[in-house]
Amino acid sequence: MGRSIRWRNWGAAGWLAILLLAGSLQAQQPPAPPTPEPLPPATATADDRTIYVPFKDLSQTFGQADAKLVIPYGEYKRLLDQARAAQSGRTGPDAVLTESSFSIQADETVAKVAATLKVEVLNDGARLPLRFGEAAIGAVVAPEGVLLRGTGPGAYELFFPKAGSQIIKLDLAARVHQSPAGREVLLSCPAVAVTKLEVTVPQADQTIDVEPQVVAVPVKGMDGVTRLQANVGATEKIAIRWHAASSQAPSMNLLASVVNQTLVTIADGQVHTHAWLTYDVLRGELNQLRIALPASMRLLDVNSETRIRNWKSQTDGDNQIVTIELLNPATKQLKLELDGETKLEDGPFQLGGLTKAGKALGIQPLDAVRVSGQLAVRHGEDLSLQISGQQGLVRIDASEASPQVAGSNALLFKFYTADFALQITAAPVQPRLSVVQQNQIIVREEELEFTDTLRYLVERAGVFELNIRLPENVKIDDVTSPQMKSFNVQAGLLTVLLRERTQGEILVAIKGRLALPKASGEDLSLPIPKPEGVDRDTGAVLVFARESVEVQTPAAAVQSAQPLPISQRGRIGDAVLASAWTFTRQPVVIPIRLLKKPARLTATVATTIDVQPEVAHIKSQVSFLVELSPLNTFRIDVPEAISSQLQIEPAAGDAASSPIRQKIASDPVNGRVVWTITTQRDVIGTQRFALSWDARSPVAAGGKADAAAVAKYSVELPRPLGLVDDAGAVTIPLSNLQGEVALQKDKTLSVNAAASGSLEQIDSRELTLLPKTAAVAWRYFRDDAEHPAKLDIEARRFEIQNVVSTIVSRGLVEIVTSRDPQATYRCQFHVQTAERQRLLVALPNHLEVLGVFINDRELKLEKADVKLPSGMDLFSPFWLNIARTESSDVPLLLTFQFLWNIQPPLGDSRFGSGDMVLPLPVIDAAGNGVVQELKVVVWVPQAYTLVGNPKPFEMATLPGACEVLCGRRPDRNTEHLSGWVKNGLTGPSAVSQFPTEGRQPFVYTTLGQAPQIEVRWWNKLGMAVLFSLAAAIIGWILISTTFENKIGVLLLFAFLAALYGLYDSASLYQAMTAARFGLVLIVALWIVHWLLKRPAIPASPAPPPPPVEPAPVAPVVPPQSESDSESAN
Repeated sequence: MGRSIRWRNWGAAGWLAILLLAGSLQAQQPPAPPTPEPLPPATATADDRTIYVPFKDLSQTFGQADAKLVIPYGEYKRLLDQARAAQSGRTGPDAVLTESSFSIQADETVAKVAATLKVEVLNDGARLPLRFGEAAIGAVVAPEGVLLRGTGPGAYELFFPKAGSQIIKLDLAARVHQSPAGREVLLSCPAVAVTKLEVTVPQADQTIDVEPQVVAVPVKGMDGVTRLQANVGATEKIAIRWHAASSQAPSMNLLASVVNQTLVTIADGQVHTHAWLTYDVLRGELNQLRIALPASMRLLDVNSETRIRNWKSQTDGDNQIVTIELLNPATKQLKLELDGETKLEDGPFQLGGLTKAGKALGIQPLDAVRVSGQLAVRHGEDLSLQISGQQGLVRIDASEASPQVAGSNALLFKFYTADFALQITAAPVQPRLSVVQQNQIIVREEELEFTDTLRYLVERAGVFELNIRLPENVKIDDVTSPQMKSFNVQAGLLTVLLRERTQGEILVAIKGRLALPKASGEDLSLPIPKPEGVDRDTGAVLVFARESVEVQTPAAAVQSAQPLPISQRGRIGDAVLASAWTFTRQPVVIPIRLLKKPARLTATVATTIDVQPEVAHIKSQVSFLVELSPLNTFRIDVPEAISSQLQIEPAAGDAASSPIRQKIASDPVNGRVVWTITTQRDVIGTQRFALSWDARSPVAAGGKADAAAVAKYSVELPRPLGLVDDAGAVTIPLSNLQGEVALQKDKTLSVNAAASGSLEQIDSRELTLLPKTAAVAWRYFRDDAEHPAKLDIEARRFEIQNVVSTIVSRGLVEIVTSRDPQATYRCQFHVQTAERQRLLVALPNHLEVLGVFINDRELKLEKADVKLPSGMDLFSPFWLNIARTESSDVPLLLTFQFLWNIQPPLGDSRFGSGDMVLPLPVIDAAGNGVVQELKVVVWVPQAYTLVGNPKPFEMATLPGACEVLCGRRPDRNTEHLSGWVKNGLTGPSAVSQFPTEGRQPFVYTTLGQAPQIEVRWWNKLGMAVLFSLAAAIIGWILISTTFENKIGVLLLFAFLAALYGLYDSASLYQAMTAARFGLVLIVALWIVHWLLKRPAIPASPAPPPPPVEPAPVAPVVPPQSESDSESAN
């Protein structure tokens, strides 16, 4: 204790030194600036929106346009929104430019433009944007107040202060661009409905071109200039070009070569020729061209990069000569394109250049010293070409062809002279058709319905229609195809018209029907359409029929078809696959013969018997399965006793069953009544009927039944029957019957049932027609007059038994004790109770409540005026309000925390040992509560320990022998117990914590309820001194005994301790823990005593002296000492 006080003094001195040092350092630093107090938030007032301006500066502030004004952002946003709203409300422009005129005076480098604009201003303050591109504005003449400002490169804006008609005059200057073809001026202008243009260029006899193209009117001007006036449409750019009307270069003899790239396309009944002519001028200049064409060719167009003055065509014998005059002579190279076409004639025709006789076979240039080039011939996909002759041509690959003529589906040739010819024969490509059919035929009552799906594959060329030959007497209902436009049937021929020429896959679906012969058993050929004009026709025929119809096929009459094996029975509605055929050619003949099968009838009966205290409710569902042929009449046999109250209705929720049209009961025969039920329509499949009636016991009917009376019921089951004719002969027998019976009962009844007839008792899990929740179940396969299915039932009431209203599945009581009498309790119970309002609990007398909770909701205890059972003198009854909205099956977590005084308290004993009686809360103290598992944790100071297993509790953790000898403490972790008792429930968050510091827990557990726990405590120090001294005294007494004696005594004590451990292992552990110091002392004393009393080892003997004959003496025997005897032992 003194050492701990000294350490505390040193620690206090150290902290004081650190604080003084920190204060001195802080004093050396400059003082921190004072923290400004936060200003109160500004409140907007009317004065914040007032702007003060000196009176002398008033005119400067409001009289200048560039003056600046500061206003609040909210006011600025409001004004901006008003301006936008005013601007968005306008529906038309502010100003319209109605007319413009441009007078352009050009010289060698600059063009002067005088522009006059007429503007209709619709609103005051209107703005009109203008754009003149690269032209520069030199002067502006406008009415007063009209302003012009620049807004960007080449962009301007006119401002009109007032509305009205305005005329604006502008002086512009634009640059004159020069090129080998002449000069030009580019002018950007506003788009106006009326634009007048007047152009004056230097030099006479100049050709002036204006873009966009206009109708120009040349105007006679002064000598040395050329003038032009024109009206231009609405445009934003005007291009003016001028050049000399004729060339002034000296003429030379022409010498030129031509490369002719000719592409001939044969398609759509025309031969289209496109020629690219490239002239290379070797000498002189080229002013005029002559091209030879066949006389039958129609020239479509002539194009050239060099401007063409005009061209004309004249017929010269079998040729057509085209003369082309150029605007400017060509001196180096000239490219020319010509398009022409001729009608495609039947038979062979020729393509090429010029024959030796001078006849033109294609587009060929004249007056050229050398002609070479390439010829490409293409054709449409619906044509096939055949070359019958060629002259002066060489076949080449696509890689050698020029880009103009290269392409797919082209015949490529090369030539080096104009004298070449190619003879070709073009013929239309005939389509090739193949078809695969999938014909599904369904046999109905009066007709055959078929759906034939034809998958055409059209190759080589497309088709516009498909023709299909139909069998005799076939009626077509519908024809569908994605490519179909319409269809028509005439004289047994189905024609399907397509939207366009179609090539590739065509899918056609034909739906039709064929009437059946009236007499059963006659042969009938299956309706198989035959496509016409096809090269290959294959397919399959699938015949579907109801099971009531047998389809027979005479094998000898089948033509061009082979049967297919049926691996899986396909189904279309109620029809199943009866036969399948395949064919590879037409015509196909498959005769069939139809035979009707009689109906087949089976039934199932599912009966549920619900036994109640005074009546038995019986519900039976009779299900008929009609196969092969439809029926509309059904018969059910029931006992005569229930016939008057029997209710027969269609099964609820079964839309497949037909409604009932009529129910007729026959006269009783042998105590049975046959009900004949007629449905509104014929039934093929399942027809269900729901039968219900009540059976009453004679005891219940008398009205004097008591609790011990036995109610008896005799239940005969409904019996489905086959059909009979008027004479009573069976026409359609019931081929199979299966029935199940399920017995259900009220929870207050005990039922015994005896089955007779063919009823066989089964497990309820074997039921297939009824739910598997029955108390007893039966099954039967026969019910007739010889073996009737019958149940005799006896029912009696159970005696009323008391039930447990409250179950405490888990309980945890934690008690913290100390040397003073006051103990702290925290009790948690996992409870499931049937009580809905309040629950009776018993708590110790004179307690101080700290808190009571249900889950996380705090409650108040209410004193109960209830007498508790005997033996609970330490308890007081209380009511606990447990009203809740949840179901009674939802568990609760009850939490109690209180203080209670222990008498006598811990440590109040002269001998270092005593007992503590700790009462435990009792849930549902009225006696109907059950506790399944209860755990009690007792916390005691470290100087004390709890000994033994207080009945009926047992200590949860017991240490081993090694822990006892080594002095190790057992694991006493109790953190998991809180989660164990809550088991997923929410506990209170306001529970105060336990003062468990410096204490050790002891956990006890028991099964069942216990009103209190009585524990024995020991003072560790006193008991250790007592048991260690006792062990030391016993060891000291045995120290002088023999080793065998010591071992025997130890074994005897160990045997006695083991026997006591079987009775109270916890007390044995505490006793051994207290005596461990004495046991160690005993072992140490015995080891020391053994080491000190061990005999000395004698030295090696000296050699014997020579023998001397001794004198005879009388023998003397000395007495044996105690140490010698001990060493001998």
